[in-house]
Amino acid sequence: MNGPDGPRGPVYTSTDYPPELTLPLHNELSYSDAYPDRIYFGCLVAPSFGGATTLGDSRRILEAMPAAVREAFEVRGVEYIRLLGPEKGSGYSWQDAFRSDDPSELERRCRGTGARWNWLEDGFVSIVERRPALARHPVSGEAVWFNQAAGFHPAALDPATYDELIRIHGDESRFRLNVRFGDGSPIPAETIREVAAVIAREAAPHAWQAGDVLMLDNLLTAHGRAPFRGERSIAVAMS
Repeated sequence: MNGPDGPRGPVYTSTDYPPELTLPLHNELSYSDAYPDRIYFGCLVAPSFGGATTLGDSRRILEAMPAAVREAFEVRGVEYIRLLGPEKGSGYSWQDAFRSDDPSELERRCRGTGARWNWLEDGFVSIVERRPALARHPVSGEAVWFNQAAGFHPAALDPATYDELIRIHGDESRFRLNVRFGDGSPIPAETIREVAAVIAREAAPHAWQAGDVLMLDNLLTAHGRAPFRGERSIAVAMS
């Protein structure tokens, strides 16, 4: 992976998303110009309760999308907005995302991928990237749903979290993640709810046992995570 959001190393642990929350299906780094072809999971410690990795066929997700929703995304594409902070090591800083302390390196890499950036007075930087919402598998030529609009949109947040972020920031422009159609027009919350409903219906659980290894084709298979209790350790590599 050569993109700004590639793995932290050859092998790393899966997301630190809070264990009580569901991580919806997504294709890894589908919002980036550089995404992996393959994802490899290895179960080091199986959770005692819950914690399945959910899997979904990206072709089926596309086929199940309401026609009007599919057309809107296919024609307009998606524009992802990320607000990266100045606190290195937080996991949400521009230094962590681009693996560099040099602002000029961030700008150079953004130019190389066609991303736009805007440095803010408080040390934050806004990164905007326009990407297709659908992709075609390089071998089979099959069309797949390949975007993370449902994960980036404020409508994906639970009401309590949304209200707290509004209380802190005042409006959605300071949210860490946001998204709109590629032509700059807003994506209605109801559209995101339709997308999320399709994705949720396609999620099938893979329950882990210690020692399990799972390999995914990142374009054909979306993945997520069910809530869990206790310890859970899944190693991840990408290629």
